[in-house]
Amino acid sequence: MANQLIIRNSYDLKQALRSEVAQNFPDANRRGDGFLIYPKKWRANVLLVSSKSSYTLSLYPGQNGADHPLDIKLDRNNVAAVSHIGLTIQKQNVALTPSRYFAPFTWPDANYFAGRSAAGTAATEAESLENIYNGTFTLRISNVDVMKGIANNLFRWVPERTYEIADAEGPQLENVYGQWGYELEQQGLFFIGGLQYLNGQQNNDIVVNLSDGDYTNIAGQIDNAGEAVDTRNLLTVTLFGFEIADAATAQPKF
Repeated sequence: MANQLIIRNSYDLKQALRSEVAQNFPDANRRGDGFLIYPKKWRANVLLVSSKSSYTLSLYPGQNGADHPLDIKLDRNNVAAVSHIGLTIQKQNVALTPSRYFAPFTWPDANYFAGRSAAGTAATEAESLENIYNGTFTLRISNVDVMKGIANNLFRWVPERTYEIADAEGPQLENVYGQWGYELEQQGLFFIGGLQYLNGQQNNDIVVNLSDGDYTNIAGQIDNAGEAVDTRNLLTVTLFGFEIADAATAQPKF
């Protein structure tokens, strides 16, 4: 079913959700109107490799084996009403236990993703990562593509202040990460124009297809001198919206 809602603020969204839940989730409605509706981000993460041009990430806990430590999956008893979707990339030091994670980026900043092959003929790390934002995005619910072929550059946000490298002579003595905005759009989250419901009892998958290109250094395992390093590039799909507690049903109405 189509959900065309005018969302001006979080209060409107919560009120609309209460009405929609009463209509679409009779199990929740029978419990009264006191069910919890709260804002939430869901995350699914995957380490990038040069041999893959497509990644399927699941919001169902344990669907594709062990979940990544940074994953925030949809509880099987709950329903997500998704209003924004985003793609970010960040570095993970896989040699440490536990892993060390670095700040997320909403675009492949060449000052930060600076790896390049020693020979210099392959695509640089930043150029390899551009294949993500030149690719497409599909939301798949129980093997049905409900949002298909969305251009990933919708999720690209280049801040006014990008990554700045430290100057040994000052005044900037430490590297400074790029701007991370207060607004959702400044966090690389794109408003999809309404609400897409995800039922926790269904398989909810996100398929990220890369564009045709050179993925040689997309994993981020080398530095700007071509030397091996312990950090890897992590792709994160983030969904923002409202979670409706205990509203999942075995046979959803949408």
